[in-house]
Amino acid sequence: MLFVRRLSAAAALSVALFGLNFAVMRAKPLTEIDEAAWVFSSYFYHLAFEKRDLRSADWRSPDALDHPPLAKYLVGAALATGGIRVDSLEPKRWWASRDLDFLDLEVFTRECARRLPSGALPRARLLSSLAMTASGIALFALIAAALAPAAGFIGLLLFGLSPIARTVAGQAVSDGIFFFLFLACALAQAAWLRRAESRASLRAVSALLGASCGLVFLTKLNGLLCLAASGVVFVLVLARRLRRREPTGELWIASAIILGVFALTVVALNPSLHSRPWGFLCDMFEHRWRRVELQTAVLYPQALPTPELRLSYALRSLFFTEDWFFATVR
Repeated sequence: MLFVRRLSAAAALSVALFGLNFAVMRAKPLTEIDEAAWVFSSYFYHLAFEKRDLRSADWRSPDALDHPPLAKYLVGAALATGGIRVDSLEPKRWWASRDLDFLDLEVFTRECARRLPSGALPRARLLSSLAMTASGIALFALIAAALAPAAGFIGLLLFGLSPIARTVAGQAVSDGIFFFLFLACALAQAAWLRRAESRASLRAVSALLGASCGLVFLTKLNGLLCLAASGVVFVLVLARRLRRREPTGELWIASAIILGVFALTVVALNPSLHSRPWGFLCDMFEHRWRRVELQTAVLYPQALPTPELRLSYALRSLFFTEDWFFATVR
């Protein structure tokens, strides 16, 4: 009962933090071109759930290569609640033809805003805000279980006041969805580890963990790291049991369930993988790698020449949106 009250208090705090943020951000004009990109990509919701065309050539298009479809589905569903529909891939093709042309970025941004369906941006931003609100609750649960409830509240407060968290919550992008699913996967991993250490049955929680890893991966390709982290935990638990000469059969069954449910979730929810799944996945990773290299060359040609500096800038930007060091070397 005490945990329920604390969780309710954390939920209220998260709602207050991100609800106020949404009230400020919902009606702001479009300034981030990625917001338009995700609205335009919500076409895949229309293709999958309204047209129910799982064999369209669009499932093999460059946009399908660029990102997995889960966030596109969710943005499309959010728009559909207001009768808003993106029924063609043409707006995203137009966007992709110009997104790295920064010579006329202001003109491009205004044109993106003009092409957005009326009312689409507030609804997509609401989805992002709700995802970040849920992320705050999940973050509290994770920290409170690992450390203490007080630490959970402090972590939630810092998260809710972080400039990057507030920015993401107020934009129609996939990051909030990804972060919530990432935290949900971490909670599933923690539950799996607790059951493994208590030698309880792992089958149900293994299925949950496999599905969680699959959903994170279906949002962004780097979500595959969640499955890799689960593999590391499995190896550590296996090594401990082998060292103590304890039975390991249940662990091997659990690993098969995790991998099986992960693969089933990823393939079932992404029609791009219904044919030649391995080849298409390889194409996705190659496309994303080239895309990141191109974006880095365009956005950070001098300021961030090494991975260490890029990581340093990313960590600093969690708390300081105006990075004086980055601005200086730029």
